[in-house]
Amino acid sequence: MAQGNPRPTITWFKDGAELYQHRFFQVHESHIDSDIIKSKMEIDPTTQMDAGYYECQADNIYAIDRRGFRTDYVMINF
Repeated sequence: MAQGNPRPTITWFKDGAELYQHRFFQVHESHIDSDIIKSKMEIDPTTQMDAGYYECQADNIYAIDRRGFRTDYVMINF
């Protein structure tokens, strides 16, 4: 979630490169209030190539803020 006036826009990155929606990568956004946005990204199905460092960037004309997390891919056979 990000808050600002004007409401920020969210951009997703993987390993420093901007991500664009496609069949297996989707971004879901909700405008919670006039100044709050919630963004969630989903990768389904995942592969080993999806492991990496992901960041979401919130920005408006006054500020830019980024938060990131690292993911790994583990295949479990039952």
